[in-house]
Amino acid sequence: MAPLPRPELLAAGGNNTASSASSNNNQNGINSYGSIMDDVERVPLIQMSLSDDSSLQDDEKKNIMKKTTVRPLVETKRILTIVSVSLLVIMIVSALLYVVAPIFHYNPHPQNNHNNHHNNHDNNKNTFLLDPVNDLGLLSVKRQTDASPSSIWTSSQTKGPLPTNSWYLNLVSHKASQQPDESTSVYTVPYVIDTAAASSNPNNIAAGIRVHWPVLQASMQNIQMVRDFKNSITLGCKTFGNTTTTTTTTTTTTQNSTDTTSSVYPYHVRTEDGQPLSPLGITLEWSTDDNENSSTNQDDVNTGKTRKGRLSKSTKPSTLDKTGKTTNHPPPTPPRMTTHIVRGMAYATMEYQGGVLPSLYSYNGLASDIRIDDDDDDNNNTTTASGDNNNSTTATITTTLQCGTKKKGSGKTALVQNHLHLHFINSDFTWMVFFSRPVHVTCTMSEGDEFIRDFQLDVVDIVDTETDSPLTVRVALLDQCTTGKSNIQQHCQQDAKWADPQAYERLLKKHVDIYPTNPQMEFRYPQEDDDDDDDDDTATTDISIDWGAKSSSSSSSSSKSHSLDNLLLFALPHHQELLLAASLSNHSSSTTSTASTTTVTDYCTTTFHGRTCLVQGSRWKLAHDVGTPLSFWAPRPPQADMIPALATALAQDIRYRLSDNLMRGAADTYFSGKILARYARVVVIADELMQLADEDLISMKQLQKQYSINAKDGVDIESLQAARKAAKSVQLPTASQLGAAVQHLKHGVEAWLDSGAEAPFLFDETWGGLVNCGCRYVGKDEKGYCNNTFPDCPALVDVNEDFGNGYYNDHHYHYGYHLYAAAVAAKFDPAWARQRMDDIMLYIRDFANPMADDPYFPSFRQKDWFLGSSWASGIVSAENSPHGRNEESSSEAISAYEAMALFGSAMVDAYSGTSDDSAFSFLSGASSKSRHLEIAKLVQQSGQLLTATELEATNRYWHVWNSPTHNSSYPEAYQQPVVGMLYDTMAMFGTWFSQWPLVSYGIQLLPLTPVAERRDDPEWAAILYPQYKEACQDAGDFCIENGWSILQAGLLATAGDRQGALDQAMNIPAFVYETQGGMGNSLTNLIWYIATRKQVQIMLATNQTNQTTNV
Repeated sequence: MAPLPRPELLAAGGNNTASSASSNNNQNGINSYGSIMDDVERVPLIQMSLSDDSSLQDDEKKNIMKKTTVRPLVETKRILTIVSVSLLVIMIVSALLYVVAPIFHYNPHPQNNHNNHHNNHDNNKNTFLLDPVNDLGLLSVKRQTDASPSSIWTSSQTKGPLPTNSWYLNLVSHKASQQPDESTSVYTVPYVIDTAAASSNPNNIAAGIRVHWPVLQASMQNIQMVRDFKNSITLGCKTFGNTTTTTTTTTTTTQNSTDTTSSVYPYHVRTEDGQPLSPLGITLEWSTDDNENSSTNQDDVNTGKTRKGRLSKSTKPSTLDKTGKTTNHPPPTPPRMTTHIVRGMAYATMEYQGGVLPSLYSYNGLASDIRIDDDDDDNNNTTTASGDNNNSTTATITTTLQCGTKKKGSGKTALVQNHLHLHFINSDFTWMVFFSRPVHVTCTMSEGDEFIRDFQLDVVDIVDTETDSPLTVRVALLDQCTTGKSNIQQHCQQDAKWADPQAYERLLKKHVDIYPTNPQMEFRYPQEDDDDDDDDDTATTDISIDWGAKSSSSSSSSSKSHSLDNLLLFALPHHQELLLAASLSNHSSSTTSTASTTTVTDYCTTTFHGRTCLVQGSRWKLAHDVGTPLSFWAPRPPQADMIPALATALAQDIRYRLSDNLMRGAADTYFSGKILARYARVVVIADELMQLADEDLISMKQLQKQYSINAKDGVDIESLQAARKAAKSVQLPTASQLGAAVQHLKHGVEAWLDSGAEAPFLFDETWGGLVNCGCRYVGKDEKGYCNNTFPDCPALVDVNEDFGNGYYNDHHYHYGYHLYAAAVAAKFDPAWARQRMDDIMLYIRDFANPMADDPYFPSFRQKDWFLGSSWASGIVSAENSPHGRNEESSSEAISAYEAMALFGSAMVDAYSGTSDDSAFSFLSGASSKSRHLEIAKLVQQSGQLLTATELEATNRYWHVWNSPTHNSSYPEAYQQPVVGMLYDTMAMFGTWFSQWPLVSYGIQLLPLTPVAERRDDPEWAAILYPQYKEACQDAGDFCIENGWSILQAGLLATAGDRQGALDQAMNIPAFVYETQGGMGNSLTNLIWYIATRKQVQIMLATNQTNQTTNV
């Protein structure tokens, strides 16, 4: 499947060629958002009519009248015939509709007249519990084929909405359920994990996980974690109980989708103790119970029979005791193998129950004999396995094991009390394998080429008889360059090695008992008593992570003999900083903390995200500084001498009118949102200048509070007074003009909220999400229309339509723009905002839902809480890239969360800004006002946190410094100042839609809103600007005609040259703001942005040399 293009070079309807985009630009201009397509011939519905055929002859009628006893039967027969034919017609029409729209499920509701429904739904309900269909009037769909969840999601324990953008999604994709390979892997950091495909050899492993240790490679334009799959180690099994897992093909159907898997025991997602799915990990299980794809289920196990009628291992569910009474036995544990794939895991872990025995496999052969139980305290009296199969735990412990060959059969058997070492040729990796209970093992390797010697180790039995306790096997890489002969030399570089390998081995042995299962997160936002009137105060939000620590020596998640705080996990640099800060805070505090003790160790390795170190502790507390509340205004007023130019541009832009097709919802969700947000920015700027100019409306003291009057932000009373004087001297929009603009903006927002839009929003019942039907745009300019109506929805069957909106691509980008427009409308009309809040909240519930128990939408769809950044790619990317999830525009992600915080802020004002309860007459119940106010606060605070963490991640992973004053996550070999696209295991200088260097720069700089001041450091902007300028010159007309010169001017202002930036802005042709690259901007907003940048003194590089100019 072709990679998804970015919108700036696409026709607004979603066509994916530059030529289409160019053609559409020339014909449509700014007011057209749909692609020009030929009329689509519709399939006519079959029409049938019935003839009553009542033309009977008179004598026939008489004969019928005479036979009165027969007439009722005749009439009945005739009625039945009519009914039968009618039913046949209905069936034919239904079948035809099924062919025309096979993927949809249509729920007609009287609330679908959306203009009225928001006054009718139950306002006593929590916003997060409102049914998008029954309460809010959306049409609904159910997904099939590639747009449905894979069979891996089939489990009675995974209820509710499902994640669509999570970091682990490749592991549960359709490809993973059919034939897993390297493209279905996930990066836990530092390990890469994928699942093992069934082998054609029945003696090999048929189920399990492959564990890879990647290494960092970098060039001037690319960074990635590389690995050789032959260097992996597989942890799994080849049998379930007494039955060998044969390699057969099984076709399974789940949630209207069909998968073909290559094992009779496919894995599925499992949750722990009814807990929700974790954002930091996922549990996978191979089993013969509780799975629609397996050969048995729990009910069958209770009766001791399989679905095919054969007896399972336990053939008697009850027995007679000595007195003759029946004694019921608990059902035997079914064959089961479970793994927890968790971010930062220090070991790979597998639990075995119900008679399943472990196997390990490697493509490489062993470089030396297996070392067993060689603790440092032992005398290391090496002995060789003698084949003793004694089941006694007092059997002689062997310290080495030689493997047999696959031709001659397995070799000798050895007893392993706790652990063993495996050192492989080719990779030069040494792995440690730990067992929670004593086991007997045997191993084999193939004969022949020494570089292709399949290694397999099998557990032949478990020594003890504790049948209720699972056998837990853990694997960790001890040394990635044991003898200096790795086939990937980067593994032998100094920064890849442990500082003290022997100490690291002791650490692994000490902490192996405790492992993570299903991590859960909690958020503590600032409380009311934390607030005061000091504008300089910043807020802190605490993120607490309980990693679900469990002891392998105990069946429960709490252990009497082992401390769960011995859990080891890898932490990224920003985790380490926050954990160290928390540790220092705890030491300096006079109070005793009951929280888990977290210790950052000195055992570190280089990963894709920087120096990653082991941390000890089962609970993390990460205190994030989220900054001062986000605002619609910049921290300072526009520069006084630029206000005349700003007022001139505003006089033109305030009269702008949204196009007719946009007001009918006949467009795509991305460009329509950009246009709405653009107009919203004009409204905000007009209001700001009008307040500056009107001393009767707002006093100087109030203005000082609105802006940040301090030396840190470069604002003083004199500059504020100068700005007020300049604003009073220019002609600004009237109050009625501003009011008309607000009204126009509200209508534009409502056009997309109402189900009457030509391209309506729909509720996806299968995944739990807000998707758009899509628009096949026909006609020119704004008078065109969507040549499709629900249930004919192109965005739900074509991943390239609307940039993949129907497949959950870019939702935060698209909906963030719509949400920004709604936030501005809410700011100016609180009554309207209160009426439409629940509808607008659908955007937030879809892409940034702060409620984990929302039954209709997943929480924080796009966010990766381990990295701090977001993922734009949705449910199809596993098949597209072996590098995992990806995100292109970090700046649009930031802007989306900014919009969320601002909408929350506007709603807090809407619900707390008046004491007149009659304003809330539409709410049912006395508590509804306070409930909505609490929801508004939650939206504001979670939006603030999402923005802050996205900003932090952007400055680590997208903005590249290569400066001694800032720590970069990437090697010095990468020479670009930005990352164009970030994947889970790769960063590249480029984008989906263009290879012009200028686009990789610009896509990280839009849109130009107040939060950009926190996003773009002036020092980084000074590094980037000369390269941006050169790239724009190299691109020629492309830079100007596609709107990228707008961002160049904004970047120059950020770097400190505001006057030079204004000169550039005034020379940008007007038509540029009508191109697809420029339509999200306006001259008004660009001048405002330039005029409100902080005055800085930066040494701005003028070319590729070290020559500088003080600006």
